[in-house]
Amino acid sequence: MLDEKTLLEPGNTYIIDEPEPCLSVTLFEAAVRSGRAGLFLSSEPRERARARLGKVEVDAAWVTDVSAPGALKPAMLDPINALRERFLDRHGRTVVLFDIYNALASANDFNNVFKFFSYIRDDSHRRDSINLISLDSAALKASEFRMVRRLARDVLTNDNRPDSLRPAIDWAEGSTYIFASAEARAYRVAAEAGRAGRHVMVLTRDLPDGVRQRHSLHDSAVVLWLSRTKHQHSLRPDSSRELFDKVAGFMGLGKVMVVLDGLDVLMAELGFNELFSTVSHMKDQARMTGSILLIVAPKGSLSTEELRKFSHAAEVV
Repeated sequence: MLDEKTLLEPGNTYIIDEPEPCLSVTLFEAAVRSGRAGLFLSSEPRERARARLGKVEVDAAWVTDVSAPGALKPAMLDPINALRERFLDRHGRTVVLFDIYNALASANDFNNVFKFFSYIRDDSHRRDSINLISLDSAALKASEFRMVRRLARDVLTNDNRPDSLRPAIDWAEGSTYIFASAEARAYRVAAEAGRAGRHVMVLTRDLPDGVRQRHSLHDSAVVLWLSRTKHQHSLRPDSSRELFDKVAGFMGLGKVMVVLDGLDVLMAELGFNELFSTVSHMKDQARMTGSILLIVAPKGSLSTEELRKFSHAAEVV
């Protein structure tokens, strides 16, 4: 049985970006199995919605323009929210799965749909409930998805699943791993490594103190800021020699872990060819010293061809 505490944080809203409700159903079922009462607001009939789940008991409601017993009209946002509120009032710990975004968007102005989910997010935070919103970003305008994205604690996809739903990684000394979609996971790995006694270095485009606090890095972790700003912990991103020397010197300690974040900054300063050459030397240095190199490459930071080149002699996770 999956432990909900390792998957989702109570009081938060999550967007699951997917064409069909698959990952969202897995997360919903895991939360129900952990003891939360579940409400499934579906664009399918209740029996079909429940059939997507395993042997768990949940409440379900069909949101449709079809006239059917118990069905809710997508244009009537207040009754849908009232149903949700009554459900939360009856139960102490809850999780609500919304597979109705397209239905709501077809029947309402976008601003009203946004306000609907914004209110639900705030109300659920107050009640320590969990919201799962299943939608397909490809069906939204880019500007609309950016706004909806702000409602969520995180956006989850098949490539960016909670760690407990990912296959285990057999970390090998001297290896390089590329995190192609989940920045937070790379930092969690580094934080765990630091607590286990491994020396950790992080190269980031953000201020060191904020990165250290946000990702709960061990006090011994070395955090360097990729910036031309004069700062006691800054590292110039336009000097590939300085960049490599700093990493190589740290790897000289033996069996350390280095997180390379901020590829967009380095690409702008060095260009792809010089950055690729520098990272290749880092990978070789990691191999020789038994260190582990974690490269954060968020979606969109590299083209398909660039990612293919970076992934040579590395594992994409």
